[in-house]
Amino acid sequence: MLKISDIIGLPIIITTNGEKIGIVQEILLNLSRGAITGFILDKGGFLRDKKIVDIKEIKNIGEGAIIIDKEDIKFENDLKSFDDSINFKEMMNKPVFTQSGKNLGIIGDIFVNENNGHIIGFEVSEGIIHDILEGRGIIPLPRSTIYGKDTIVVPNYVVDFFEKNATKKDLLLQRLSKLEQVWEKAEAGADYWSNVEQY
Repeated sequence: MLKISDIIGLPIIITTNGEKIGIVQEILLNLSRGAITGFILDKGGFLRDKKIVDIKEIKNIGEGAIIIDKEDIKFENDLKSFDDSINFKEMMNKPVFTQSGKNLGIIGDIFVNENNGHIIGFEVSEGIIHDILEGRGIIPLPRSTIYGKDTIVVPNYVVDFFEKNATKKDLLLQRLSKLEQVWEKAEAGADYWSNVEQY
């Protein structure tokens, strides 16, 4: 499991010829699907060309590099193919509220599964002092989450999960990963967070 902020700045490398095709400048997310959809690259050079690599072209997202194992890569030059996606940076610092109006903090980062690009959960900040003393909280990504222009609204049961696991960050991440596995086996459209209270 990786944070998206740790993926930005990584090189994308073709392992068949050792070529570095660019550096990840931004990441595109489809929130309704809960997954990474593409990587915007800064190729450098005089004109600083930007290219977009679809997640389907990626073999693996590692801690030090993103790996492609074929040389005939299809680049996108505009965002028309990704009109259902938003930039990761647009999510940062958005306040998160429950349906009952409880403020959980602001989005500080996003956890993803490095094997398939699925979003696992949000890292939530309750302020600098709180982060230093207590660390940031982590909340799951319910399918019923509302992504508004100004705020993010999650179901009320997220609070119980958030508070119950606040002091057990490593265990929490393991539980989120298990919930993702349940979702992968579920029927399309099933809300795998509906059973989140058991965790």
